[in-house]
Amino acid sequence: MKKIKEFFKSKTISYYLMIGVFACSLITLLMYSITGGNEYNKNKIDSLIIVADIIALAASLVSLVFEIRYVKYVSYLALLFSFIYYICVEINFVANVFVATDPVSSTVLTNFIVTLITALIGCVLSIVSYKIQRKREFKTNDEGNKEE
Repeated sequence: MKKIKEFFKSKTISYYLMIGVFACSLITLLMYSITGGNEYNKNKIDSLIIVADIIALAASLVSLVFEIRYVKYVSYLALLFSFIYYICVEINFVANVFVATDPVSSTVLTNFIVTLITALIGCVLSIVSYKIQRKREFKTNDEGNKEE
């Protein structure tokens, strides 16, 4: 039990933010894989979104294990690409929601919003984690030595 407490005490905020990124990447991947196709995009699931989500998931896992700063940036870029491309793929659905030409099912709308929000939250958490670790690595004391 002591080792577990020491393990969690030794980790920084950046580590815990990456756990959130991992969770958001997983939720985004699962939500899009399960509910990605609808009548507005001819029931097609785009493979680029799936690949971007898998890259973000893998990058966040590598970042958790090895704590490499630049991998957090890869996770950010993959989730950002997934977020933007998901909007582009679902542009007919977005237009239908705003114009309200057809009645939109509440479950389709909820799935769309949850997928977008988790991708966006993952983007924000990963870039914040990257910036926090970057500041920590470059923080120096008066003699110019790195502080831990």
